[in-house]
This record gives sequence, structure tokens and C-alpha cells, in this order.
Amino acid sequence: MAIYRTDWHAVTSYAPTRTFDIILPSPTRIGSQVSLYARSGGGASTVGIKSIRRRNASGSDETIDFGHWLQWPAVRFEDKLISITFAIGNGANQGAGILARMDFFD
Repeated sequence: MAIYRTDWHAVTSYAPTRTFDIILPSPTRIGSQVSLYARSGGGASTVGIKSIRRRNASGSDETIDFGHWLQWPAVRFEDKLISITFAIGNGANQGAGILARMDFFD
């Protein structure tokens, strides 16, 4: 299994919660990772993978929502990913930046 492409996405937000979706044209084997690269303000900020949508062996699509921001994973590997939602969670009067990496495997 080799990586044939890597995509990077950087987003900042001062909203309490901001999400952004990456929708893929077909089910794809992807490893995703997110990290916090900047923040301002005095409270907590977090980043993670809020949800994914994947294709099951039966051909049906399944959405997995990871729930509350404390449960958002930072890394996820999926064989048949259709979409992924990255998220930033901020406290009051705060800002944060997310750096998301997606590795495409053959």
C-alpha cells in the first residue's frame, strides 16, 4: 500500500464550532490526521474529525458522528471513505486554526 497523493487543508475560526467537509468523488482509501496549529484567547480550543461517511461492503453508505468535541479523533484510516468533516471547537472570545492532512492510498 503506497501513498499516491496528499492533500492539505488549513482553516481558522473564531466561532464556537466550525466544520468543513471534504467530499470525495468515489469511495477512497484514506488516512486523515488533524492538528491545532494556532490559537488565541484564554480558554480551551480543540480540533478533530467530527464525522465520516463510508461505503460498506453491502454497498450502503454509513455516517459515523463522533459526538461531543472531547470525542473527536485526531487520526482516522478508512478503506472506502466518501466524506469527512473536520471541526474546530472554541471557547468564548477564542480562535484556533486546524491543519488537516489526507493521504490517499492505492
